[in-house]
Amino acid sequence: MDRERVAAIVARLRQEIEADTLPQSLARSIIIARADDRPSSRWSAGNRWIMLLHGTEDARGYRQWQEAGRYVKKGAKAFYILAPVTKKVEERRVDPETGEETVEVRTIILGFRAVAVFRYEDTDGAPLERPDYRPPVLPPLAHVAERWGIRVRYVPGGGPWYGYYTWGEHGEEIVLASHDEDTWFHELAHAAHRRVLGGQLVRGQDPRQEMVAGLAAAILAELYGMRLQVRRNVEYAKEYADRDPVRALRAILGTLDEAERVVQYILNEAAAAAQSVAA
Repeated sequence: MDRERVAAIVARLRQEIEADTLPQSLARSIIIARADDRPSSRWSAGNRWIMLLHGTEDARGYRQWQEAGRYVKKGAKAFYILAPVTKKVEERRVDPETGEETVEVRTIILGFRAVAVFRYEDTDGAPLERPDYRPPVLPPLAHVAERWGIRVRYVPGGGPWYGYYTWGEHGEEIVLASHDEDTWFHELAHAAHRRVLGGQLVRGQDPRQEMVAGLAAAILAELYGMRLQVRRNVEYAKEYADRDPVRALRAILGTLDEAERVVQYILNEAAAAAQSVAA
């Protein structure tokens, strides 16, 4: 593997470590590995991480795709994972008490070689059965989304996001690329926020809406015996603080009130759902 590719991987690794997103990326790679028996499930965690960096949940070698009934598109570019170059060595040991000699065979890693693989998105051919990425146990308040008729899908992702909430003429949907409760509570809070606002939620990454969802998620997590960081959810208020402290305080207090309304709405709906089941 050439130095430029290695340098790019190392730079991205350093970036994820500094941003504290490496655990989430590795958790995502474990979800992929446990979902089915595709070739990448047997890769090292590092190679699955490299695969996710290239925006795919399934990558294979040229012949592996042929064996699966799919073919690499003309002009598609490969990316590279690392395969260890190994050597078996013999170590002779003599027991100092008995004088008995034994031979132990060990495998040592001499280095790594680059192996070209192609993304699923760069192939054509027979459709593949998609694995089930749902967690073994659904998260708290899953019945609230069911009560609201929201479709919840789990996907491995591969992009910079871990989940999103959307709505439209085909209904509502929460898509999750993580099993962590933070992401789940955050997206459920968006759905509740839209109801609290009477449907007037803005599409996209609206700073105020993200702060409300983040704070609501942290409150829900606390109520369910978890602890989430909220610092990143109030970062946007800093831009106000430098110019207008009063405006910053007003923004933070306003979102606190709104987050509480969202949490209360979710808890009321959870209680109503429990009563309907009991009845």
